[in-house]
Order: sequence, then C-alpha cells, then structure tokens
Amino acid sequence: MDEDAKQGIIDAEHLKLLRWGYFFSGAMTAFFSLFGLGYAAMGFMFVNFPVPDGQNPPPEWFGLMFGIVGTVMAVLMWALAAAKLRVAKALRERTMRTFCIVVAVLTMLGIPFGTLLGILTLLVLGRPSVERSFDTGSRAALAQPEQPAL
Repeated sequence: MDEDAKQGIIDAEHLKLLRWGYFFSGAMTAFFSLFGLGYAAMGFMFVNFPVPDGQNPPPEWFGLMFGIVGTVMAVLMWALAAAKLRVAKALRERTMRTFCIVVAVLTMLGIPFGTLLGILTLLVLGRPSVERSFDTGSRAALAQPEQPAL
C-alpha cells in the first residue's frame, strides 16, 4: 500500500470522527437552546401573571427584556445547531470546506469541547490531502453517472 492510500484512510477516519463530534455538538447546542426558551417563558410570566396584594409589580420592561434575550438566545443557538449538523453532513460528502472552517471557528467559542473540536477540524481541513479531496469531488457517493450521448 502506497503512502497516498494510507493517508487517504487516515483522512477518512479523521473526517468520520469529526463528523460524530459535530453530531454530538449540534445535539447539545439544540438541547441547551431550551434554556433560552426558559428565559423567554420567565419574561412572559413577569409581564402577564398577577402580583400578590401588597407587593410592587416589576416594571414591564424587565419582563420584556427577559423575553427578548431568551428568544434571541434560543434562535441563535438553533441556527448554530443547524450549522453544526450541516457541517457533519458536509464532512461526509466532502463539500463546503469554507463553510466547515467558518463553523469550526464559531464552534471554538464553546469551551472546552467546542474549542477542541474546532481546533481539530482546522487541523484536519488544513491538510493538503484533505483539501484535495474536497476540491476534486472524489466522493463515490456523489459521483454522477455519465449520461449516454444521444
């Protein structure tokens, strides 16, 4: 077995491991987005639930702030989770290398697992052999069959 074939096996294995990492990270991001929905629900409760007699109600802006911050947080986390899951698919298909790099950089904000996943992604995608496999489209699963000439 020549060196290129060995490197191709190593690259395929590393991309598969990264893919599983992005599946896990995307699922965890989607799960933790529920905390944003919790903040939005608290804001809704501050604004709409009655206050017991003898107590001062919180200002309305307080509840609105909770609701807006929670909603924005949940939407951003859903978008990041969707991007991570899309990266997992792109790593399998070996497409959208630039998108994978951008999401890897964003993933590094999630300390400590995201930082490790992002750095490893940048290291693997920076290899010339992996870069060639993304550029050439040498994926058997995506290869289009030749159309017969009519």
